[in-house]
Amino acid sequence: MNKKITVITATALIVICLAAALLYTLHISKNSAYIDMPDDIKSLGMTDSLPVISITTTTAINSHDEYTNCLISVFNTKSQYAITLEPAEIRLRGNSSAEADPPPYRIKFKDNQNLLGLSDGAKAKSWVKAKSWVLLTTVFSCAEDVKSDIAFRIAKKLIDDDGYYSSDSMFVHVYMNGQFHGIYLLAEQNQVNKNRVNVTEPKNNYANADIGYFVELDGYDYEPYFMMDYSSAAVTDIYGVTRSFIPKSYSIKSDVYNWGQTSFIASYMINVFDLIYRACEKGEYMTFGKNYELVPSTFDNAADTVSAVIDVRSFVDMYILYEIMHDCDVG
Repeated sequence: MNKKITVITATALIVICLAAALLYTLHISKNSAYIDMPDDIKSLGMTDSLPVISITTTTAINSHDEYTNCLISVFNTKSQYAITLEPAEIRLRGNSSAEADPPPYRIKFKDNQNLLGLSDGAKAKSWVKAKSWVLLTTVFSCAEDVKSDIAFRIAKKLIDDDGYYSSDSMFVHVYMNGQFHGIYLLAEQNQVNKNRVNVTEPKNNYANADIGYFVELDGYDYEPYFMMDYSSAAVTDIYGVTRSFIPKSYSIKSDVYNWGQTSFIASYMINVFDLIYRACEKGEYMTFGKNYELVPSTFDNAADTVSAVIDVRSFVDMYILYEIMHDCDVG
């Protein structure tokens, strides 16, 4: 690969992030195309240096499963990004992070929206629009929120520049029913969408397995899911330490309609891992047969064997991102 990656310290990354936020603040100078904060929120005395998302509900938000109806407004930003009392639904999101105070949320609009110009939809001559968005925060500290923002920024350079999807993000002030609720990281909901995870969506109740699958390493066994035990595989690192792969569960985030589809993607993922492991660790070069079973191939090296079944550039991008950010969540 021709890509050069410079790894810098976490302190320097935080300085870069804060400097970028300052530049953004200076960039959104108030002019005729700028939508200011309403007087009732401005009177609370909070800084107006960040865009504001105001959420109005009639009932408490206390469920991970059931949405609460709400109205959402966006201001303290350029006029093309302003939203006024747009109907939506909101619920809690996250697992351990849901214990944060205040908690993170998932928003689902009635109609497709673009929030604050995320993902620079103008490049496609129309805003990148979707119904679902997330407001992120953590139970640990604001430093973790900054780390998340840095991860998103690095991902945009690594992954987006290679033509793949990664979520955009932006810090915002959130007001809930007229009261300041906290600083949140607005991001895109990872979901099947032509502008996000662009895999083939099946029609309702489609029964065959030839569909797109969006799979997440989860660890919480949310249905539908499948397990990968990695067949007791082990690898030895450059220091001579041997480690075994730990069994993990994977949730299927896209629509599946029967056990056959779940069984197919489970078998496919297991065989992909087995193919890579055997090629890289044992010098055994396999490929997929007619029914995606492993059969001997004509390849004579690991590089050709692996690149026949996975997008190596995307895989390397994600590996670099994880090495830099050292994300210990779930995996």
